[in-house]
Amino acid sequence: MRRTEYARGVRIVAGVSVPLVLVTAAVLLAGCTSDHEGSGGDYTPTVEQSTAERQTREHADKVVAAVGVTGYAGTGQVDRLTCPGQISDYPDDELYRIRGAYQLPIPAEKQQAAYARLTERWAADGLMAREGGAGDPWVGEADLKVDTMDGFEISLTGGTTVQLLVVSKCLHDG
Repeated sequence: MRRTEYARGVRIVAGVSVPLVLVTAAVLLAGCTSDHEGSGGDYTPTVEQSTAERQTREHADKVVAAVGVTGYAGTGQVDRLTCPGQISDYPDDELYRIRGAYQLPIPAEKQQAAYARLTERWAADGLMAREGGAGDPWVGEADLKVDTMDGFEISLTGGTTVQLLVVSKCLHDG
């Protein structure tokens, strides 16, 4: 065991100043703060519902422009959903997702070409589209999906028309 020494009123333990250790720990811990309360759970950004709804419509409009749909006037249904099972510092009743559901008038024979144009647009924006795959509870099975940089998942599913879903990640109502 190493002997504790005193130099100018500072306790030295194992060759390290105790005050130096405490100051270093405080500085390191100060960098671990976040913009949400508490200390546990996943990061959940605070976004007003009206802002999330606007972002949902903007994503839908970008898809429509990329695939060249005519006869679409920004109509669709935008809903607030819950976030069951989300680990967060906020109460469940303050957490939500926004889902926009739109029907695009793209006939079945033109859907693959529309998907190709959209995939090119997303690649130019630095996004990677993925085809098919297992569904999740919010979007489900789809022909084409992408995750946006701002936390939305966009999916398209063909049939007689194309169903476009734009779903936000879990958000905190600010």
